Amino acid sequence: IFYRNGVSGSWLYIPGKLKQVSISGDGNHLWSVNSNDDTFYRNGVSGNFQHIPGKLKWVSVNHNGEYVWGVGQGNELYYRYGLEGSWTLSTGSLKQISVSGDNGEYIWGVNNEENVYYSIDPPTRPPRTLAPTVQSDFFQIDGFFKNVEASADGEHIWGIDPNDDVFYRNGVDGSWSQ
Repeated sequence: IFYRNGVSGSWLYIPGKLKQVSISGDGNHLWSVNSNDDTFYRNGVSGNFQHIPGKLKWVSVNHNGEYVWGVGQGNELYYRYGLEGSWTLSTGSLKQISVSGDNGEYIWGVNNEENVYYSIDPPTRPPRTLAPTVQSDFFQIDGFFKNVEASADGEHIWGIDPNDDVFYRNGVDGSWSQ
């Protein structure tokens, strides 16, 4: 595991082995998964890895660490409200997920057939109190990707297709360009 403080920083080795990480925009909340699908949380660079119960193969945290989504071993979706929450099973099935926005309102993901889906809750809505897919459905959008990631504001989406080509899209209403 390596950490770098910005573009001008140097790489710092951090002991441990992980297969996937997601970091909040402020850098204070790191969620990760290892090769055994064990889930971990770390409070920034100076924190320690803390095992979080539950087996996930993918995890994603929004910009301030309050909303976390995970993908289980069978592609089931889970969410929780930060470190203090607990995993709650949601509806739907994705192999990869990306959550962003102040209240975790922008959710993008890819299913096993590499179809792309998104869900957007209005940012004016108070923080979620129900399963997010109960309040807003996932909608399929054009494109076939093995991975998608959304910016903090949900308006910049990057995707990697099955040929490892990189594409960009400006929000839901944009179109993919290589």
